[in-house]
Amino acid sequence: ADGAVVAVGPASAKQRRVRATAPHAAAAGGDRDIPETSEELPSDIPISGAWTAAMFDLKCRVDLSRAAFSLRNASFNPRGSRTNTHLVIRLREPAAATAKVFPMGRVLVFMSGPVGAAGDGIEVLKTAAKKITLMMRKAGCATARCASFKLMRLSCKAALPFPVRLEKVAAKWGRHVMYNPDVTSNLYFYVASPRCTLQVSVSGRVVFSGAASLSDACEALRKVYPLLREFQ
Repeated sequence: ADGAVVAVGPASAKQRRVRATAPHAAAAGGDRDIPETSEELPSDIPISGAWTAAMFDLKCRVDLSRAAFSLRNASFNPRGSRTNTHLVIRLREPAAATAKVFPMGRVLVFMSGPVGAAGDGIEVLKTAAKKITLMMRKAGCATARCASFKLMRLSCKAALPFPVRLEKVAAKWGRHVMYNPDVTSNLYFYVASPRCTLQVSVSGRVVFSGAASLSDACEALRKVYPLLREFQ
């Protein structure tokens, strides 16, 4: 099935603690206080991105215990939480990945390594989904099929050609920023449109979360770039 962007994957525990007290730029007036700029990003700041998670539906119920006994590299804990019971499958090909299979047939696939030569990771995730579907057929789910395939998490990164004085950025753009050096050394800059969060390190490394596409990540950095450059 064709992929479609639906959501961004869950943040780490540290990121959730940071974001719990973060300002919500969209609810407080959006980006109206960020100066408009027609300046393009310098060509020496490329942004790389790859999809690292997806979900799909097998369109059948799954006997997790039977599947665990039938498959290699699969594990199932029947004593786990009743509300989050799932089978774990670990793949090595086409890339290192972990899949969670739920009793009603929903499957989540997470890349646990680089996508290699596959570029944006979409084809790797689709291949992994098809492989898991075949595995489930052999494990007793004869009618299993790969349906409703959807991309979930886009991972984007960039490197600025200068260090950033994070405390100065936080002091001037506090409504858009969460910066607590006692919790994390990174600064989180929230952009309302396109909706995206930029995790900025003092060295100038930027990690994007929440972006719906690579072009959205580029646009978010284009808007914020002059603000960060001011405090290099």
